[in-house]
Amino acid sequence: MSRKQIELMFSGFMLLLGIGFMYHTFDPEYQQMGIGAQVGPIFYPRILLVVWLLLSVGMLIEAAVKNGAKGKDISWKNALLMLLLIGLCVAAMEYIGFLLSSVAFFFISCLIFGYRRYFIMVPVSIAFPVGLWLIFVHVLNIPLPTSMWSYWI
Repeated sequence: MSRKQIELMFSGFMLLLGIGFMYHTFDPEYQQMGIGAQVGPIFYPRILLVVWLLLSVGMLIEAAVKNGAKGKDISWKNALLMLLLIGLCVAAMEYIGFLLSSVAFFFISCLIFGYRRYFIMVPVSIAFPVGLWLIFVHVLNIPLPTSMWSYWI
């Protein structure tokens, strides 16, 4: 099987999986649930699923128009490191909150994938999680995991 066929199959599978998950979010079971905010419990997962679907379509288009050029090989080491980093970030949210764990996640994920422009990495690693935190906590009124540090902000 060629690399192009593998990429087409993978991106098609991810698109179908995302469509299935999105369809599932419209189950009547979720309409009865509430989380104490002005939005339902499926609000944020649907945002993530829209991003998932857009990325899947982009991957599918890229794989379809690619003319067999040799790309960079996939590093399983980086994939496993990212899985470990995601697990550590989720576990750290309980102790240091969303904001600090997300800042660390963004910075370390850049390092894992070899990005070394620190004058860009540091501000983006801080600004993006702070922006997300402000939108969810102060605009949408959806609480995110906090820690003792969050009271100082």
